[in-house]
Amino acid sequence: MFRTYADAEIQFGEAFGLDCHLWRFIEHGLHQPWFYVTVAKITEDGKYRDMLMLSDVFSLEGLVLSRDELVEVEEVQLVSPGYFNKSGSWLMEPLLSISRGKFVSGDCYYIYRVSGGVCYISSGTGCISDRIKSSEILVFEGGDD
Repeated sequence: MFRTYADAEIQFGEAFGLDCHLWRFIEHGLHQPWFYVTVAKITEDGKYRDMLMLSDVFSLEGLVLSRDELVEVEEVQLVSPGYFNKSGSWLMEPLLSISRGKFVSGDCYYIYRVSGGVCYISSGTGCISDRIKSSEILVFEGGDD
């Protein structure tokens, strides 16, 4: 989840439309992975790229499932805290795929595959590396490594 504050809003009037708000900064208070997504929008004038910051797997899955021929997810970066990636600091890594699986208990876990052959496994309680008991379902798949 990202938080915004009124004093961080940039006032541009209606230059970007009535429903658009611009921010000098946003805050991410949860020490959980999130996604930096490059989306290409195809128009008559060419291809334009926007970057989205998605706070959870469900948002990424929704974006991937809802896209049409005029919107293309070009790249997804996994942004993860140090405890999750075992580096001690936040990392931003190209995401190759996310798979979803289930424990014997029925709870879900996710496997994040990033460039360099690294995999991170997480559940709702944080990063895990064992207790995996059933098959995976692909949630997202990007480019080749």
